[in-house]
Amino acid sequence: MQDTSYSFTAINNNRAWVKGARGVVSHQATLSGVGAVTATIIHEGTNDPSDPNATVTIWTSTLSGTNNTSDSGVASHSWAYVRSRCSAITGTNAVARSSMSGSV
Repeated sequence: MQDTSYSFTAINNNRAWVKGARGVVSHQATLSGVGAVTATIIHEGTNDPSDPNATVTIWTSTLSGTNNTSDSGVASHSWAYVRSRCSAITGTNAVARSSMSGSV
């Protein structure tokens, strides 16, 4: 799997799918801004990116804090395609970043 990295400043539910991974995959989300910031990042997998009903949530990062916060985890899966999307983001100058990394 290529390392996958996304940056969000607004809700974005239409990120492109990238070739997935087999085995252990690390998921990370970070959030920065000024003052109180919140965001929800959803890491998803599918074997058929053309079918919106075939999407499975692998990991959900719910971020909330003052100025900076992060969340990470490791999951074992074998989805053919993966992506991250931002379903919520609030706060002054809030920027959420998401990444996934694993082996093919």
